[in-house]
Amino acid sequence: MNLLKKMALTSLLMLSSQFALAETIPLGTIGAGYSDSTIGSISSTDTDVVTFTLADDLAIDGSISLFSFFSQDTMNVLFESTAMGFVDQSFSVAAGDTFNYGPETLAAADYTVTFSTAATDATLYKYTIAVSAVPEPSTYALMLAGLGLVGFMARRRQAA
Repeated sequence: MNLLKKMALTSLLMLSSQFALAETIPLGTIGAGYSDSTIGSISSTDTDVVTFTLADDLAIDGSISLFSFFSQDTMNVLFESTAMGFVDQSFSVAAGDTFNYGPETLAAADYTVTFSTAATDATLYKYTIAVSAVPEPSTYALMLAGLGLVGFMARRRQAA
């Protein structure tokens, strides 16, 4: 009897997951050193939206993996921003594939990543985001000065 109850509960959960409403996942304000993964499930009846705010200009890396039992399933991803001059990016991820993007420097603004699919069955995905600081111009200048000094010392030794 326990097996019958477990099968009924599993069937009910699977049926309810196909009629799930859109889910918004707010990550809040994120800064350098932030790293997180979100796992979700969507079908043609809903979309998932991940929102976050960058407090400063930061470099962002990410990956999106799509897990599906059906090889024809694809997931559409729309990456949007309120930042001026930022072009919305839309791309598609096929079943069993991983799409990597970045590092890309993004301006301080609000961002939205929307996941949708035409698949009628639940489609699982994993969205990973990692944020790092963008070096200041003075950091690059100091690095170049150090390299120049090393080159000068090496040349001076060669001459002597």
